[in-house]
Amino acid sequence: MSPEWTTAEAAVLSAAARSAPSVHRTRPWVVETRGREVLVVERVDLRLPEHDPTGRDRLISCGAAVACVRLAVRRLGWSETWRQFPLPGRRDVVAAVRAGEPRPPTAEDSARYAAMRRRRSHRSRFAGPPDPGIDLRHATDVEGAAVVALAGPAADAALAALITHTARLMGRSAAYRGS
Repeated sequence: MSPEWTTAEAAVLSAAARSAPSVHRTRPWVVETRGREVLVVERVDLRLPEHDPTGRDRLISCGAAVACVRLAVRRLGWSETWRQFPLPGRRDVVAAVRAGEPRPPTAEDSARYAAMRRRRSHRSRFAGPPDPGIDLRHATDVEGAAVVALAGPAADAALAALITHTARLMGRSAAYRGS
């Protein structure tokens, strides 16, 4: 095993991080490679003071980038381990992902990697309700994530009211609109 990522591997890792969803498409992270490790570094300079005053959504976005990098390491044919906030002196380093031993990717790794590359944000109105044949509850069975179905019309209405309120609030913010 080479002590460094190859140029081609580094490009795959960087592209994987770029494919992660992020708050308002800000991509609030930088990927650094050192040895056989990938650091995901939070860009705290990318602030959304109205929408995300505490940086919570920015950090969640960084977590999505970490998940994509971990998957890319496995897809490249390596086992991987990772640590959250691995460098006490650098709180901006959200995670370090390290390549381990050579290991062929599983069929699930390959399928998830392909799905990750096809992910798109949908920012327009939906034409109708989702296909009832698709059960999203089984799509997030990794890392403790879960999809929770709303429990009826009252929950639907409460969520719709919350989203409407947030859209109106954010729409009044010049910083949010980029004006």
